[in-house]
Amino acid sequence: MACRKSKREQAEKLSFRLAPRYAEKVFEAATAAGISPNQFGRIATMIVAQNGLLGLNQEIHRVREELSDFRRELDDVIFEDEGG
Repeated sequence: MACRKSKREQAEKLSFRLAPRYAEKVFEAATAAGISPNQFGRIATMIVAQNGLLGLNQEIHRVREELSDFRRELDDVIFEDEGG
């Protein structure tokens, strides 16, 4: 009888399938980032493990806010240049 790995050992190498709609999203995100789908999955798993699901959601919100601030600042610079 084969010796089954402990759950701790199993966590070292994860393997799972995604529903087609999620597989497509992973493919698109990985392609946009210039990484493989496996690398994307590894990074996403590490981020969630480090920060929890709530942490990931908060990080996405923070990035969106920073992007919005950047857009406002860019608009200010563009309109100042046009008006001056």
